[in-house]
Amino acid sequence: MAVRELDAIRGSFLLSGLSQDQAEEVMALANIEQRGIGERLTTAGDKNSDLFLVLSGKLDAVTEDGDKIAELGGGSPIGEVSFLDGEARTTHTICLTPVVAARFPAAELRKLMVKDKVVGFILMANLSRILTRRLRNANIRLDELLDHTGDVWKHAL
Repeated sequence: MAVRELDAIRGSFLLSGLSQDQAEEVMALANIEQRGIGERLTTAGDKNSDLFLVLSGKLDAVTEDGDKIAELGGGSPIGEVSFLDGEARTTHTICLTPVVAARFPAAELRKLMVKDKVVGFILMANLSRILTRRLRNANIRLDELLDHTGDVWKHAL
């Protein structure tokens, strides 16, 4: 793994709070993957629950019917919901630019989290913070949409 990729993983929010040795143990699990513009990093409905960390580039998170729900960039985890609940992925992530991402195989990462409870706790806390931030943002967006339900044509033009 290149120094630049290691630095991007080490500096991510996902590893925040880990010691150098703990972070290196997590980083050792990572496989680096590259995707081109228009390619998918993840596909909705896929049962794979590996966790990704975007190291560089930008992607759109898109629902199965094509609704864009987020734009993700460097430092963003992808697949955290499937990693945590083991269910199928709910969105496609489509590359807007060339993307480099670290892929953490779910089985190996979970095994490390069970073996080292401190690492497991810190990773779960960091994933929880990421998910709660996204949930808060979704609640704000939902509230804004609900505020405009009275006259649907009023805000359409």
